[in-house]
Amino acid sequence: MAVTVHYVGFHPTLILEGFEAVRVKEPIERVYILFDGKSDKRDRYRAVSQRNAAKLAKALAFFKPVKLPVNPLSYTSVFSRLYSILYYE
Repeated sequence: MAVTVHYVGFHPTLILEGFEAVRVKEPIERVYILFDGKSDKRDRYRAVSQRNAAKLAKALAFFKPVKLPVNPLSYTSVFSRLYSILYYE
């Protein structure tokens, strides 16, 4: 069984293609979707990341993806989120 973790940016279709390649080789147990969760409401990258994460979650709804916010500009935020996923799994 495989657990996949995806950070969503501008191109969710690339994530879907990679997900299909993994899904063909191994059964998927859980899907985590990380998206830009910065507190700056005016940030366009944040808005695109959140919108694409919602699209990706809808496309992968069968796998019941877990959406988690992360601040991509903070190493502490990124690695603490990844560590919590690894610890849980």
